[in-house]
Amino acid sequence: MDQKLQNLLYSLPTRTAWIILGSCAAYWLICFTGLLTPPLSAPASIALFWFYAMLMLALASGLAAVALGALLVLRRQRGALVSVPAPSSPAATNDEDLDQLAGLGRMLDGPESLPAPARPMPPAKGPKRKQRKRRR
Repeated sequence: MDQKLQNLLYSLPTRTAWIILGSCAAYWLICFTGLLTPPLSAPASIALFWFYAMLMLALASGLAAVALGALLVLRRQRGALVSVPAPSSPAATNDEDLDQLAGLGRMLDGPESLPAPARPMPPAKGPKRKQRKRRR
């Protein structure tokens, strides 16, 4: 169960995490300004339910904000790549994994770290356009 929740949390995109975190902050701001209070003419039972629902939403958004804040901090510490341990197959060896990681590092470093081609390639040209005749 813990692994499923961890996979679900790490599968959430960073942009979505920021959007949800901003929504939680906006909800708290609206709550603290008093815009969500029930009118004075509302019956006591409805006002009690209203305040209870606001409290539950504030607590749930607080938990979501803590979880998303932790996710964003973990992603920033580990860089852009957050790896979730997957079940390893017996065919994969440790040497193959290290080779793949080294290749990935070279690709992420940029084009200057890749070996230069033997001869430069000419720039790609598009098809020539036919010239139109001018109308008078």
